[in-house]
Amino acid sequence: MTNFSREINIIKDLAYQAGDAVLEIYKREYEVVEKEDNQGPVTEADLIANKIILKGLKKYFPRDAVISEESPDNLVRLDNKRVWCVDPIDGTLEFIKKNDEFSIQIGLIQNKRPSFGVVYMPALKIMVYGGSSIGAFKECESTLEQLHIKPKTNMSDLIMVVSRSHPSKVLDALKEKIGFRNEISFGSIGGKVIMIVLGKADFFIHANPNTKEWDTCAPEAVLMGAGGHMSDLSGLILNYNKKNVFNLNGVVASGGWGHAHITQKVQDVLRDRKNNR
Repeated sequence: MTNFSREINIIKDLAYQAGDAVLEIYKREYEVVEKEDNQGPVTEADLIANKIILKGLKKYFPRDAVISEESPDNLVRLDNKRVWCVDPIDGTLEFIKKNDEFSIQIGLIQNKRPSFGVVYMPALKIMVYGGSSIGAFKECESTLEQLHIKPKTNMSDLIMVVSRSHPSKVLDALKEKIGFRNEISFGSIGGKVIMIVLGKADFFIHANPNTKEWDTCAPEAVLMGAGGHMSDLSGLILNYNKKNVFNLNGVVASGGWGHAHITQKVQDVLRDRKNNR
């Protein structure tokens, strides 16, 4: 086990540097370009944040591999024991909408699993980091708070965090089937997971196969550090540093309590939808 003390200081600093650069662009006009193959928009801010983070990783961890949303994928990473997984801006659409709900995410993959991660929301001034071996922490100016998810005992009290920009028919069917009435909205995928870590929500479901490792790596590390759990829709753990970086069977994140029940209900909804086609 490692306490990642060196990584913590370096990666937080890189996230803060990238955040400062991103906010400078956030305040002014900038160009938005659509990626090839309908992979979403990219802005000057995505590219500058990516450059800052990758330059720092190369300087401080030259033997480690890197996979980033905004860089070509070098499959040499598949043979590396340590792989940094970077999303320079998770929630580029939210950045463009200027609703503040975007994050900078840097996670470390070891043995196909996230072991440490940082999620920084610069517009909201929220910095969280952690991993299963060190716990989870929130840093705000000069204060440091350790984060522990408090389990709830009644399923009807659970709060679901949903997408602000991407409505889901599966989630609508799930709410009707189970009777969830409480929900909040948030933009970026990583931010939704961090809402669970911060105690503002209890679970998050992404039923489509279009999230990628950089969307979930750092948030999952922090979630595990706080006592939560992440899986695919079937309840199986997510593997990382795969040749295909998509999370093909969706994502379920929770505070841990009731996770198996939630994934089972998701499976029931998906089966019902399939049978009714």
